[in-house]
Amino acid sequence: MEQMNLFHRSVINDNPFVEEENKKSKEKVKIIDLFAGVGGFHYGISAAASKLKKGVKAELVSEIEESCKQVYSNNFGVEAFGDINKIALSDFNNISADIVTAGFPCQPFSNSGKKLGLSDHRGQFYFKIEEIIKHFKSKSFILENVTGLKTNGGGQYKSKLSYTPNIIGNSMNYMEENLLKLKDYSIKWVELDSSKF
Repeated sequence: MEQMNLFHRSVINDNPFVEEENKKSKEKVKIIDLFAGVGGFHYGISAAASKLKKGVKAELVSEIEESCKQVYSNNFGVEAFGDINKIALSDFNNISADIVTAGFPCQPFSNSGKKLGLSDHRGQFYFKIEEIIKHFKSKSFILENVTGLKTNGGGQYKSKLSYTPNIIGNSMNYMEENLLKLKDYSIKWVELDSSKF
């Protein structure tokens, strides 16, 4: 219930239109927006950056759905590339990123799906995301998925990266082990209940 109280404070009174700040600001937060949809992460980062008098520059956007790519382009004036696996990272060697975002496919981890996890071809996208984080040497990253990711794959392990004590399954444990190998990051994850926002 505490999360809901955010919307009864000054947060709701903020100017929701951040395009002007983005256009006039010389200082930009550079993002890589993967599985971008219509740009929810882009807009959220733009809103946060505008409070710091900064804009946002999308260095690379990937989205496979054509209608979403068109909306993203219309909203942000940025071309969205298609399939993340067909993007040649070598074409982006001179680019760095402040933030990599990825709302990667949830079907492999969803409680209503087959729960194939990282063995599902859509679950393999995690490895591409990790490759992109390393390639762009991003200062930070945000990965978003469903609650089922936490317990997928059976097994019971104590999480090493959760803000609160959590028991996780094989898929999340594997991801945590890989994330711990990323140098120069202090990584934590939190499970949020979207019905509270």
